Amino acid sequence: MVSYMKLCFVVIGLFINNVCSSVDDKCAKGEQMTVLWWSQEPYIFTSKEHDLPSLKGMFPVILSKMIKSCCNIATTVNYTKISEGPTSLDKLLGSSNFDVIIPVGGNVGAETVRRFPFVGVLESPGVAVLIKGNVSGTQLLLSVLQGWPILVFILISATLAGVVIWLVVSELIL
Repeated sequence: MVSYMKLCFVVIGLFINNVCSSVDDKCAKGEQMTVLWWSQEPYIFTSKEHDLPSLKGMFPVILSKMIKSCCNIATTVNYTKISEGPTSLDKLLGSSNFDVIIPVGGNVGAETVRRFPFVGVLESPGVAVLIKGNVSGTQLLLSVLQGWPILVFILISATLAGVVIWLVVSELIL
C-alpha cells in the first residue's frame, strides 16, 4: 500500500504526529486515527441540525475522502475537539496523543512547522470580515458619502496632473 501522506494530500494545513510510520500503519491496518481539532469556520466547525451537533466544514470532507480512497476500508476517525484552540498547540504537540491536528496555519510550501510534519491542504486568500445582516440603500449611500475626502484628493490630484501636463506640452510648442 502506498503511503497516504505522499499520495493524497495536495495556507491552512494539518500536523501529522512525528511518528509518521504509526500514521501509515494505522491507515494500512484499518485502525482508528485520532484527529484533534478546534473550531475555525469555514474549515471545521459544528452545527446543530435536528438537535444533533454535527461536524461541518472543508476539513472533515477532505479527510473522509482521503481516508476512503487511500486507507484500509476499516479505518475510522475519532474527532476530538480542543476547546482552547491554537493557544494550546504547544501543549498538544508535546503530548503525542494525536495522529492529526487541524487546522494549523503555516507558510506556503512549508514541510514542517515546529519540527512536526506539516501538510498544506488549503491556501488561505487572507482575512475577510463578514457581518450578518442587511444593509439598506440609505446606509450604503451614507457609507459611500463618508469617503468624500478620498474623492476630493482624487479630483485635486487629477487637476494638478492635468495642469503639469498642459504646462509641459505648451512649453514644447512654443
